[in-house]
Amino acid sequence: MKKNINFQELVKTNKIVPYFKKIDISRKYSNFGPLYKQTQKLVKKFLKIRNFNCTFTSSGDASLNAVFRYIKKINPKKKIVICPSFAFFSDVNNILSNGFKPYFVDINNFNLTYNTDLLNKVITKNKKKIAAILYVSPFGYPVSFKMMNDIQKKFKIPVIYDAADTFLNLKEHSAMKEIFITCSFHPTKTFPANESGLILHPKKYDNFFYQIINHRSYNLSKSKINNSIYGFNGKASEYDCAIFLANFKIIKNRRIKLKKINLFFKKNLNKKFKFLPGYGDWVSNKVIFLTKINKKKIKKILNCFNINLYKIWSDKCMHEYDDYADHFKTTMKNSLNCKKMINTFFIDKRFNKTFLKKLCNELNKL
Repeated sequence: MKKNINFQELVKTNKIVPYFKKIDISRKYSNFGPLYKQTQKLVKKFLKIRNFNCTFTSSGDASLNAVFRYIKKINPKKKIVICPSFAFFSDVNNILSNGFKPYFVDINNFNLTYNTDLLNKVITKNKKKIAAILYVSPFGYPVSFKMMNDIQKKFKIPVIYDAADTFLNLKEHSAMKEIFITCSFHPTKTFPANESGLILHPKKYDNFFYQIINHRSYNLSKSKINNSIYGFNGKASEYDCAIFLANFKIIKNRRIKLKKINLFFKKNLNKKFKFLPGYGDWVSNKVIFLTKINKKKIKKILNCFNINLYKIWSDKCMHEYDDYADHFKTTMKNSLNCKKMINTFFIDKRFNKTFLKKLCNELNKL
């Protein structure tokens, strides 16, 4: 039996073909065509957003790049971006490639987002140097918009929310204010499509993001010739939108099945296995837990069930890598502990009730 390397399937080709035929009819094969507009409307309706709009991109990384280009021009003299070390390379690389320096702030043990006390201390001490605060969703866990808005309101610093795998879990829509939200639809995500991405932003930024991901420059102030932001190719294609729309049709059943399986693990694994708050209410295509049990022992059990232990983001926290080690950081005790304790594996077709009971029984013996 093969291991669940192919942990997730997108819709079959025959379900995507009708959308490809629409592309043939419109003869708009590249960008900003009918399927793009249809996808925009669908997402706005799904997320129930009014004052926000959405811009689709070629990837979650391109979405972050576009947002940081904006931050670079509105805060040209400020060089620090607050960032968790318990994060992914894309976060730190986009900070550095846009001319900023990361300031790593530790997380808490409760929901794996910023330690509030440390965050407030760092911002208070360095407020005049901080260009933006980057929140990173840990594996689809929804970070509170109210919390991010409160920080933005208190310190008057732009907030970016890397909600990479959180598209299906975005809540508190009415609380979306001056926050830039980026998502990814990489095939590994809970809502997979092609390797495309999304920026959710206030409507006033529509033209800005359209220009920036479409190679064009954007002048923030027409009276200042040198105040242009230069664009890049970050566009989503009509084919990206076709795959997104086809997969969206199965989203309801997908969410129901994934929630049931996640809740089963939460209810049937013993107290040695810790789950994030609300686990089972927010949906994930992965089983995610923290435990002090040695990873090798967990891996051995999972191997017996032909399941791969999935590597979360990377082997280390970001501040542990040589390329990022010289940047400012707080204590990283919680980040390092969580990195050791976090375990996850993908849900696949074999996860019926009998299979799940056997797996949980074996894990509980550890």
